[in-house]
Amino acid sequence: QLGMSWACAIEALYIAIHEPRRKILLVSRTFDQAIELLGHAKEAYNSIPEKIKLTNRILPDGTIPVLLKMECKIVEDKMTFANKSEIFSCPNNAETVRGYKAYRLYWDEAAKFPHEEEMEKAIIPTLSRGGKVTYNSTHQGTNSRFYDNCEKAKAGTSKFRFYYLEIPWWECPDPAYQEQV
Repeated sequence: QLGMSWACAIEALYIAIHEPRRKILLVSRTFDQAIELLGHAKEAYNSIPEKIKLTNRILPDGTIPVLLKMECKIVEDKMTFANKSEIFSCPNNAETVRGYKAYRLYWDEAAKFPHEEEMEKAIIPTLSRGGKVTYNSTHQGTNSRFYDNCEKAKAGTSKFRFYYLEIPWWECPDPAYQEQV
């Protein structure tokens, strides 16, 4: 409950807006969770004002410079931007994931996937084509591929050059959450 899923969804949105022709995939355990994860990106997108005044200066042609919100078509499981970038959201289905050539892939709650090894095999082509994968998960013990990948990343022995970032529960700034734990 530290906001990592939110952070991943917002990073995906940032990449989609700023880098044309990028396919970004958000993968969650269930369809409902996949839609919720994409919902974070949709909510962030919808909070962007229609135009943002960049300065109170008037340009020589008499106009005020602004940054316009990029057009985006939003459906239940996909966001398609005017610059041809797309954010897709998929549930736990290796066959579905295998079909995408993603620039970025965010694997949410990876340690909780029932077919973790099969999903990992489907994701590896994204890395081999130059894409990047972000694993995000709550710790689920030591008997998972997620745990193994974390240990290799910490030791610097990951063949996929994974980096390790850990945020302990006590770093959550919400006192109610800390009390609950």
